[in-house]
Amino acid sequence: MTADPPRTDANPAWKVLGSGGGARVDTPYEAGEGRPEIDCVVLNPPQRLLDIGCADGMVSKRLRQKYPGLFCWGVEISQAADEAEKHLDRVTRCSLTEAGEAEIQLLPTMDTVLLLDVLEHMYDPWGTLCFLARHLAPTAQLIISLPNIGYAAVLQDLANGYWQYQLTGLLDVTHIRFFTLFEMEKMFYETGFRIVERAFVVNYCVDKHKYPPNAFPAQVDFGGVQLIVQSHEQFVCLNSQQILFNIQRAEDAVLSPAELALRHSSHPKTRV
Repeated sequence: MTADPPRTDANPAWKVLGSGGGARVDTPYEAGEGRPEIDCVVLNPPQRLLDIGCADGMVSKRLRQKYPGLFCWGVEISQAADEAEKHLDRVTRCSLTEAGEAEIQLLPTMDTVLLLDVLEHMYDPWGTLCFLARHLAPTAQLIISLPNIGYAAVLQDLANGYWQYQLTGLLDVTHIRFFTLFEMEKMFYETGFRIVERAFVVNYCVDKHKYPPNAFPAQVDFGGVQLIVQSHEQFVCLNSQQILFNIQRAEDAVLSPAELALRHSSHPKTRV
């Protein structure tokens, strides 16, 4: 028998979906989010920025304040593009793969691309990354934020039989794809990139002081789900809701054996 179901409000998240195929009929995320947490993975000062899924343009606006003279181009298909146009130099109102020749010619001139909580909303994020790999300059940096479905609180609910879609967050009702850390990394390498930098956005599910870096391997009780955690990095990942990346295009010749395995080896065998 499963545990008592988690308490929730009377309006399930699916009610925010439109009747015409699942488009959202509200804007749940707060306007004006500048996402300063991404700064740790922006390794090269941007001069020409492409923000895919730019929403109201506040991230680009904040980066322009940090990097004066920054050229900002946004891609946004929602009505938030109206606000983004007030802050960005250029806004495209369709997906890049549907854009015209002018956008294709502009892509190689961009040195930084933002994909902040965007890929999980796409039916084919792999295709989008392949498209960017074909058209971006080899030195362009892609700054990516992805929700971590391997977060321990999600595993706890799953073990109890629940997968409750929410208005926002890891189980946002508009998410189409779900990724663990390994699946994120494999996606990047298989589509022509390598990881240059990585950072975890941590929200601890347990008392971190009980598990210093030298404590592993250790059995950790995440509130009903007990896991043998092999390393401190795995512990941090299990306590991270988001994972940030800086990735760049890379040919096989510059990859390590471990990276080549991510790109070319078959997926490790799973139970399903």
